[in-house]
Amino acid sequence: MNQHKILVFIDLDGFKEINDNFGHYVGDEVLRDFSLTIKNMLRDEDVIIRFGGDEFIILLNSHVIKNVHQRIEQLRQNIEWYFNQKETQLSFSYGVASLQDGIELALKTADTAMYKQKNERKKE
Repeated sequence: MNQHKILVFIDLDGFKEINDNFGHYVGDEVLRDFSLTIKNMLRDEDVIIRFGGDEFIILLNSHVIKNVHQRIEQLRQNIEWYFNQKETQLSFSYGVASLQDGIELALKTADTAMYKQKNERKKE
């Protein structure tokens, strides 16, 4: 944890529909595919952790949150393109927070930011 500066909280968009329409077996396959695909898009020093359900945490060794937002936006576009090629609608909403004041505050801050983004994306 000490070598990582930024926490990104991710919640998959469109995953509930996949589970509801195709069943939990297919949903589990999509989760595995998402995990492996995004892990391959990250740097070796970045860490991705499944937090629960369709939520993930990425730990980054970056100091500039603006750069992190740009990087995660690019990841989201790549994930959308990848799953679109498989005729699956999957994306994610995210929140970013500094780990400077500890993991608990970072989780709370990133979670709040992620839900704000998710609600804004639903309006689009």
